[in-house]
Amino acid sequence: LYAKTNDGYRAIVKISSAVSTRADHVLPLKWLQAYQHGTIAMIPYAEGFIEQQTVEAFQQMYTQQTYIGSSRPNGVRHMTEERTVLLAEALSMPIIATQENRYVQPEQFFAYTVAQAIQTGIKLIDEETYAQPEHFMPTAQQWHDAFRDVPHWLEAASAMLLSWHVTMPENALMLPQYPLADGVKADEALRELAYAGLAKRLPE
Repeated sequence: LYAKTNDGYRAIVKISSAVSTRADHVLPLKWLQAYQHGTIAMIPYAEGFIEQQTVEAFQQMYTQQTYIGSSRPNGVRHMTEERTVLLAEALSMPIIATQENRYVQPEQFFAYTVAQAIQTGIKLIDEETYAQPEHFMPTAQQWHDAFRDVPHWLEAASAMLLSWHVTMPENALMLPQYPLADGVKADEALRELAYAGLAKRLPE
């Protein structure tokens, strides 16, 4: 999801907060629909093909604009790209060039992997990792070279990014405001919840 307006940014913050508090880290579709105002949906086809029914559900939910994202890490086309193009044409959905970025320079891959291992407690020798060597930020030339045959995908991505109108006011919190009882301050409610959670985890 991308924020197109300030309302969209606040919606994405709420979505992020809601996901982090759920045990399965999954939100029901009706929640996403409630938070869709001011946002743009991009369905990435970086890891594999997504069924048409799922794409149609997002297209109907995010009526403002829904894109299909296609990536070519290191200039290599994904095996499902041809099917992705056919699906986009069938649903009249625009395709944009995209890339999963987890660090800036290629040589930062190992440092990122170490940092993630420390955070998650996963050993470096474990094969399962979210980051891959190609998850760096491509240069403008690398973008151009990777999508040389479909420059309109790059143009569509640029147009989408330039359509954003999000302003970040200085010295202001953009966190979601949750309803509290009259006279209750946010810091007091948070402290009470934290101590209640601590007592539940460490009853002794």
